[in-house]
Amino acid sequence: MKYLYFSPIPQPSQPQEATTTGKNLSTLDSVDLNSTVVEALGSRAADVTVEGQYRYGAKYSTKFARELDELADSAFTNVSLFGDIDGEDISRPGYYAIESATVEPLHPNSFDVWIYDLSLTLEGTRGSHRQAVETSKDAKQNDFGSDQETRVAIPSAATHVEWWDGTAETESPSPVEARTTAYGDVDVYDVDAAPFDDPTLLYRSPEYELERDLHCRLWDTYGRGSKTDSDGVVQWVRAFATDHEPRGAMVLENGLLRLTLDDEAETISAERWSSGSWTDEALGTSSWAPVDVDVRHISPARLEVRILFSDGSSRYPLDCILSRGDVDALFVRTPNAQSATPSGLVDLR
Repeated sequence: MKYLYFSPIPQPSQPQEATTTGKNLSTLDSVDLNSTVVEALGSRAADVTVEGQYRYGAKYSTKFARELDELADSAFTNVSLFGDIDGEDISRPGYYAIESATVEPLHPNSFDVWIYDLSLTLEGTRGSHRQAVETSKDAKQNDFGSDQETRVAIPSAATHVEWWDGTAETESPSPVEARTTAYGDVDVYDVDAAPFDDPTLLYRSPEYELERDLHCRLWDTYGRGSKTDSDGVVQWVRAFATDHEPRGAMVLENGLLRLTLDDEAETISAERWSSGSWTDEALGTSSWAPVDVDVRHISPARLEVRILFSDGSSRYPLDCILSRGDVDALFVRTPNAQSATPSGLVDLR
């Protein structure tokens, strides 16, 4: 199977390369803490079109179509196009910008079959680009008593790992910890140990599929209790845009922690990856519950949502941050908070 990021591109769809070539690339995009970007080291770009159909019945054709359509309209600027590790090849794997996308049902009154037509621009490859995690120290008001450390995690299989000062200086770092997630291994680096202020961690990506699999995920359950159906097929829907309109609970996941936020049922629950399976994590007892979830940031290395909690008489918002490689989510006061987190809400930890 071929993939555009997480979206399957089933056969017989074939990328069709245009005859024109594009520009040389030589810029490094800036990002927020723990957001993954691409550093262009020099490449030529070519236009590619991808056309095809999803014919998996209404439930799964609609799922794939909505994910692809939202990805195309999201802030994800460079996404991978590749054949999976199991052997399916593609003539021009690499990082692509989605210039335009048309995703619609084949027939207006039926959702069994969806068609897609994508225009992509090749921005580079694993050989011509490196990933970058840009950092900045920003103190957060944390009333939950957990340690605040500045750590970043990247795939353990990454190579050419360096701290970069943003201009010319680099230094080779050593990871402080390795962690096994549900999707592969990550190495954790201590930003405070870097020789530069607000350093950027550069690295050469492993295989496209392995790099993608270790990205954070934001799910919409669509009201489906289990992530997979009885056949093991993922039935939750991936969200890529901060203005995603949920049809169920929202789930933040990084392969180590899965946090489910249901503002309709006013519940919050957690699962932890341990010994090869997901197990329920007990939370504290509290009269406070989530009544609204506002997605603020989605990137491969960090998710952030603002959760409005209520105890029936009062309301209080908290920002929840889950980064790649973190074993716990970070709950902090919002920037304009006028008071400390209520003690009853802290009891949820």
